[in-house]
Amino acid sequence: RGKRFIGSWWRQNIVKPVEKAVKQVVVKPICRVVNYHGIESAKDKRSSASDAVNLARQDVFHLKSQLSDLTMSREMYVKELEMENKRLEVLNNTLTEMKGRQLLVSSITTQLKAANLYLTNFYGTSTILLDEIKRLVDFERLITPLNAVYTEMLNNHVMSAFPGGQISVETIEHVKMNLDKLKVVLPNMPPIDRYTQCY
Repeated sequence: RGKRFIGSWWRQNIVKPVEKAVKQVVVKPICRVVNYHGIESAKDKRSSASDAVNLARQDVFHLKSQLSDLTMSREMYVKELEMENKRLEVLNNTLTEMKGRQLLVSSITTQLKAANLYLTNFYGTSTILLDEIKRLVDFERLITPLNAVYTEMLNNHVMSAFPGGQISVETIEHVKMNLDKLKVVLPNMPPIDRYTQCY
């Protein structure tokens, strides 16, 4: 009984107070420290998670803004491309029309050159023809010798006189006047086709 009493007293007066003191002095502060660090760690983790969420939200907002800008740029470039395609189509049509006009102008120019050459040759030939006719009826070079031959043949009784056998100066001048008139009128006359037959 004595040992039990001592043991009970020991626990009651020594062990329990010491345990209580240890809990108050050592265990509770340690728990507080552990709990504090746990809470702070949790706070840090929560803060980090919140920061990460905020960063993610900022990234999403930034990406959405970039996507919106890119979409607007794409729409603008598509419209510009459509305008350039329409402008290119107009230019191609204009180029085709210009080529057609160029061919038409070239054809007309060729025809005008041919007509000009034909008219130049025609009127040049006409002028030459008139000059040659006037030269043939030149009194001094042709008519005077013919009249002399006619007179000589009459004097020698080789032939009899006939009307118009002696060509007078008045006749020559009249012919020259008619040729001068023909020279003025002939260039205004329509050209005669080379295949046209004269009857």
